[in-house]
Amino acid sequence: MIRSHLWIALLSISFFIPQSQAIELDGTLPDSLSKWYKPENKRQVWLHTMFGMRRELQAVEEYVDQKDVSGINKWSERLISHYRKLPVMVPEWEEYVDLDAVDALEQAVKSSEFKSIRFNLRQLQKTCRSCHKENRILATLQYRSPDFSSMVVTSEGKERKYPRFMKTISRTLNRVRIAAEDEHWSTASDASAQFQQELKTLAKNCASCHKDDEPVERILGESTKHSIDQMDAAIAEKNIRSVKMSLGETAVKVCARCHGVHRTASDIRGQLFVQD
Repeated sequence: MIRSHLWIALLSISFFIPQSQAIELDGTLPDSLSKWYKPENKRQVWLHTMFGMRRELQAVEEYVDQKDVSGINKWSERLISHYRKLPVMVPEWEEYVDLDAVDALEQAVKSSEFKSIRFNLRQLQKTCRSCHKENRILATLQYRSPDFSSMVVTSEGKERKYPRFMKTISRTLNRVRIAAEDEHWSTASDASAQFQQELKTLAKNCASCHKDDEPVERILGESTKHSIDQMDAAIAEKNIRSVKMSLGETAVKVCARCHGVHRTASDIRGQLFVQD
């Protein structure tokens, strides 16, 4: 269920929405929408329908400017077909759909009335903006943002919830800094070794969503390994200044980069969509 009266201003931190455009999130997404997103729908038909319509609207606009009847016919046929499917796919959103405008667009295309085509395209675009204003952020958070709360990490033969495992990594990294500052160099070295093992475990978990190597490489690749090697060398040399520098670089490359992409959206998702 969506927690009521949660201001979209909170989301502006991540989505850069001006405060003057703040709206109140109060309601729920229709149940039928879930049929068109993962995990119920592997093809994510609703999402690709939206992408298709955006492309089709642009194509018709550009061909109208060129007075290219063939191009208008081709792309408007696709647009009209997709648009008419919307209230069938999600009946609860029928109020956003203007079937009169799409009928008028179809007639204007048949008679090559360019002025009327432009007008009815704008009418359809208004309905898109209206629905997006009220629902797109919620749909993005629910269906396209990560839900780490249900993930499980297997480490040393034991299963741990993802949030608890991430807290463990944070504590391990802090232990390196604490031990180094207090000149407990053996403890700092052991904590660094533990941190590296935890990162390897985390990398395996990342692969459950990221099917290609590039995202994992960016966070946990050679650049990160170089920073960790520098940290280990500084610990061996008992050089606290170098430990701090290399540890800071490691935290930016691993923690900040990953959190900047995933954590904010995930945290907001967790606040909005909570179980009864």
